This record gives sequence, structure tokens and C-alpha cells, in this order.
Amino acid sequence: METIILCAWLFAAAAFANPGPVLANNVPLFKKFSTPLDLGKTFRGKRIFGENKTIRGLVSGVVMGMACGLIQFILASQFDAFADITTLVDYTSPLVIFYTGVIGAGAIAGDAIESFFKRQLDIHPGENWIPFDQTDFILGSILVSFFFFVLSPAQYLIIVAVALFLHPIYNVISWLLGLQEKPF
Repeated sequence: METIILCAWLFAAAAFANPGPVLANNVPLFKKFSTPLDLGKTFRGKRIFGENKTIRGLVSGVVMGMACGLIQFILASQFDAFADITTLVDYTSPLVIFYTGVIGAGAIAGDAIESFFKRQLDIHPGENWIPFDQTDFILGSILVSFFFFVLSPAQYLIIVAVALFLHPIYNVISWLLGLQEKPF
């Protein structure tokens, strides 16, 4: 159980960041900030990331990751139980907000990279591509986490397994709230 808590704590920012683009897309004030990450460019005649991967989405993912880090910083600064979860990252330091912003960026980058492969394979935006749609954000976060720490292979498998389990739940909740068109 300690390993699951450790992994959830270290990658909570990825879980916060992943729905950030969907949430930001549903804020009327942010609708006008929909510039695609690929700026409309193509590779082999196909869009690099597509219309749905936007600068707004990247920024919202980083901000959501940082918001998670702020919550974790407050909790770890006030309660030893949170500070003692891990020594891999000092959650009592305000620098943790930088770490969680990077993890958030990794989550959004993982999603964008997965979209690149979907475009190249002629898989339409919104079409489910199991298991990549469920794990892209966590794999991107894992890759950027290597700049901060390295876990055991078993711990990385737990992180991916938890993401595979939780991602569909997030999607259904988002769909029920009217934030996305389809539950999957």
C-alpha cells in the first residue's frame, strides 16, 4: 500500500494536469486561446498534432499541475504524514510547484505525442486508441520525472496500472458533467 501512496503522491500532478485542457476548453473566457500546438503544420501530409492540441491546453495542464503542487506543498508543510511520504522530492519546499508544473507539462506532452501517432496512423481525433489514450499522459509524466528521480520498474508498472484504471473513470465523470462529448 505504501508503494501505491508513493506513486499516487509523486504523480498526482499528472492526474490534475490531464483534464486541464478539457476544463479550459469549457471556460468561455479561454475559448479564444485555441491556437494549435502544431500551428497548422503537417508531417507527411498529415497534421502533426491536430486542431485539438492547443497552447491553451498546454498552459492549462501546467497550471493544473502547479495547483496540485501548491496543495501538496501546503499539506506537506502543515502535516508530517504528507511530508514523510517520500524523500525523492521535497514537498515542504516551494520548488515543488516547479516540479509539479514540469510533471503537468509532461502529461500534456505525452498526450500530444500520442496524437501525433494517431494522426500518422489515420486514427481520427476522439477515436479511442486503447491503451494509449489511457496512458499517454502518465507516460509523458514518467519521462520528465527522470530529471528528478528514478523509481523501480515495479513502481512504474503500478503507476501505469493505476492510470489505466482511473482514466476511464475520469472520462465518464467529465462526460456526465457535460465537459466532453463522449465518455470514451
